[in-house]
Amino acid sequence: MGGSHSRYDIIGDIHGRWDKLEPLLAKLGYHHDGHCHMHEQGRTVVFLGDLIDPRGDYPNGTREVLSCVRDMVAGGQAHCILGNHEYNFVAYHTPDEQGGYLRPHSDKNKDMHWGTLEAFEDHPGEIEEAWLPWIKNLPFFLDLPNLRVVHACWHTGHLDVLAGKTLADEHLLRESSRKDTAEFHAVEAVLKGVELPMPGEEYLKDHAGNKRTEFRARWWGRGEAQPTPRNMVFPPRDDFSETPLDVVRVCALPGYEKSEKPLFIGHYYKPHQLGHSPIELEAPNLCCLDFSAAENGALAAYRFDGPQDEIDVGCVVFAGGNDH
Repeated sequence: MGGSHSRYDIIGDIHGRWDKLEPLLAKLGYHHDGHCHMHEQGRTVVFLGDLIDPRGDYPNGTREVLSCVRDMVAGGQAHCILGNHEYNFVAYHTPDEQGGYLRPHSDKNKDMHWGTLEAFEDHPGEIEEAWLPWIKNLPFFLDLPNLRVVHACWHTGHLDVLAGKTLADEHLLRESSRKDTAEFHAVEAVLKGVELPMPGEEYLKDHAGNKRTEFRARWWGRGEAQPTPRNMVFPPRDDFSETPLDVVRVCALPGYEKSEKPLFIGHYYKPHQLGHSPIELEAPNLCCLDFSAAENGALAAYRFDGPQDEIDVGCVVFAGGNDH
């Protein structure tokens, strides 16, 4: 890896928004040298995954995003980890040896990937020949000397299952698509987060109106004195109840100790920040950089300049959102 080993620009979920990634790279001081984007001061980008699957009728620059990231990684100017959307896309294209695919071609799954597939309509064969092999070799996480990155959850037990492996490992890929295997639970937690059950008969409705009895948990909040859905859901929601949760289940969350290295995650699609709203860290040493750039939110980056015990909100840089 070229450049400084302690000066990173960590970029959150892009979801095909080249119209936001390109200005963010320029704002951070990167320029294209004819081969890839690079920084004259030797900085290195770390991409947190979810490069693909744009939403709605927003600009679709998935192919440009993938090409930029791949070229930067190949040129020694960036690292990139796997997101759940990349994992799902690989499984969607992998036959299950029973006439179907590891990720079924249901209407719901087709809707998730339609934007990525659309981006390659004029480039038949490129997904199979170029992008699936590249995506399969992305690491699940990085534990660098001064910081850590993972898409959704730093769970040491599950990370041990995935350490040193990628989706290029056919056994891992197939086992991870079978429920109740160690590989399945590891991928679910690391790429999608940890959920807690709603208390009693309570439920929530997802964006499609479906009733759900579990919610995405603030997995680093294991020590909450009186855990409830309202203080344990992430991103925060005011419409959740304050009914006590099962303390045993909350104590089983992985947590993240204050003594551990700064950790950066994506995945959680935080509501985009208004220009006058303060940026809140998830913990002094934990920061989520997904500010819903797939839609109206800005694409976010954190400028990391060497060892630091705590994350500084003043180092977060935005580009491309309606309010920035």
